[in-house]
Amino acid sequence: MKELVETEASERKISRKLLIAIIATGVLVLLALGALIWVVASRRPADGGGDAIAIVEPEPSIFATKVPTVSLYDERQAITVEQAEDEEWLLANSVELIPIDSLDTTRKVLMVGDEHPLDQLLGHEEVLSFTQTGVTALARGMIRRLNEVGGDATYFSEKIGPVLRGADVVHTSNEVSFTDNCQFTNSSTMIFCSPWAMMDAITDAGINLVELTGNHNNDYGAAASTASINKYHELGIATVGGGLNLEEARRPYEAKKKGSHVVMLAYNQADGVGSPALATASRAGANPFSYAQARADIEAAKLSGAFVIVNIQYWECWSYPERGTEMTACDYPIGGQQKLFRDLAEMGADMVVGSSAHQPQTFEVYKGVPIYYGLGNLWFDQSMWPGTARSLVLTHYFYQGRLLSTRIQPTVFGTELQVRLMETDAAENFLARLGRARPSDADKLTSRAAQDAVSDWVRNRDAGVVVYDLDNGRTVAEVNRDKKYFAASLYKIAVVRAGYQAVQEGQDAKAILVNGRTWGECLDAAIRTSDSPCAEALWARVGQDKATTNMSAADVLAELLRIWRSDEGADLECENRTKFFDSMLDQPELYRRGLPSGFGDGVMVWNKVGWNGNQEWHDAAIVGIDGRHYAVVVMSRGLVANGMGWSAMRELGELLDAALRN
Repeated sequence: MKELVETEASERKISRKLLIAIIATGVLVLLALGALIWVVASRRPADGGGDAIAIVEPEPSIFATKVPTVSLYDERQAITVEQAEDEEWLLANSVELIPIDSLDTTRKVLMVGDEHPLDQLLGHEEVLSFTQTGVTALARGMIRRLNEVGGDATYFSEKIGPVLRGADVVHTSNEVSFTDNCQFTNSSTMIFCSPWAMMDAITDAGINLVELTGNHNNDYGAAASTASINKYHELGIATVGGGLNLEEARRPYEAKKKGSHVVMLAYNQADGVGSPALATASRAGANPFSYAQARADIEAAKLSGAFVIVNIQYWECWSYPERGTEMTACDYPIGGQQKLFRDLAEMGADMVVGSSAHQPQTFEVYKGVPIYYGLGNLWFDQSMWPGTARSLVLTHYFYQGRLLSTRIQPTVFGTELQVRLMETDAAENFLARLGRARPSDADKLTSRAAQDAVSDWVRNRDAGVVVYDLDNGRTVAEVNRDKKYFAASLYKIAVVRAGYQAVQEGQDAKAILVNGRTWGECLDAAIRTSDSPCAEALWARVGQDKATTNMSAADVLAELLRIWRSDEGADLECENRTKFFDSMLDQPELYRRGLPSGFGDGVMVWNKVGWNGNQEWHDAAIVGIDGRHYAVVVMSRGLVANGMGWSAMRELGELLDAALRN
């Protein structure tokens, strides 16, 4: 551009004004092309000779990639490729596509076929991946197995190693020190050691962070613990929650790379003052817990701008039944564990993890803070109980200092003591069980918030409302639940349910019912578009006793419960339940302006509205939010000008959206 201007200026004596114009034009051209990447192609002749220049658009950012997600508490682990590409299926099954950089701790990313979308982030230059595992105790019966496989400890890491070693940070809580001449004695001893050969299992799995909060590291004396810690450091393995002395034991672990800053604090809460497991000024051991110390440590870490993970060696669930028996009581937080872990969240921890549980415990998001009460046994010999042969592997993905997502992978081992990932079906069933064990007062907090929201909304309005938890069978909130109102179109819920029952009992769904439409078409239309001719014809055929035009919120709830039930005594078979809910979900916008429009992204709402001019306005819905399902029924009477109508229903939806999330 400069040579061109200088040439023309000398040859044609252009004015300064024209020169400025030419330069300005050039700048505009460059700005217009700013979104493109100019690539000089390899020297190959163009049609007229010379070098070819290609203009290539930049590849879209990996962080803009949309991935399938469900609630953190949803047990599903995977969907098929076909399902992932079917927008209608995703909508009907509460699976939401979210860009990677918009993920948060309340959502779980699903596998698509055999591939996990977040695998592409492992090793990414802008993503810090941090894997946490449970208890490691390469001792007792594992020593006998080591001898049986020829002394090669990579036998234990063979199947789980590939799962772990891809992350930037790979953690385990090893509660047993290594010693010379450590031999198998018996499977009931409570004094533990590991032979040095077992170190190969740790290094082969890619573990580069060992937590030392366990209460068995000093079983063979502080000298064994000291030797083990020195060996870790010699191998480049960091330690946390324990050390060569109290000062080192209190030192946090910091991962400050790839644009993120993560601090792990780890404490032994299970052992009291004077325990030989704890570090002193001159003895190796675990980091003792105190509220004051934890608060100070968390505050210091937060001041540095770090994401703070707090690991706690708490008392384990100790009462094991006969061999082979499930101990489901251990799914729950025990003793004061729930209070302690939530207290740490209140202090400012961004995540709290229990590192002592010998079988996995439940998890929750408490006030935005993920809490994993116990991760179970990664490596140990406790194959005699199903619970102690399982663990949870957590992989956290951090981008620009923010936790994008945590992947939860359940593991299992048998008498062969070789840890592997659970099969998908088993993993889903197990995660569903842990999800059901969430702290009961989380439900109480939800109920209190929902009741407050409903009470505030109903104030000065003529309305009856009931919110019912379909998963645990409890009423969450209610006001005037038994007050009767003209039902408007909500009577159609009962009529259509009875119509599907008639089909199940032999009525031909293809038979013409009214205006050239079949039974099956009318069953759908009476709900999907609130078609009154169809509903009235169905009502006449199934019997006038099957529905009433005078209903309360409790009456409508009873109808929803009859449709919702999926056990052997359910009124509707699975296929017809699905058809009913499809009709409630895929409706014209006219019928979705109430409760459905008030709930946020990722919330599934199946609903049926009813209104009668400016008098009655009702909405009845099934709501799927954060992995839980609720029935919400609203009956009202009053002029739209006085606050009723779809806008008021939307307002209640917004209030419940905030109250029902936890």
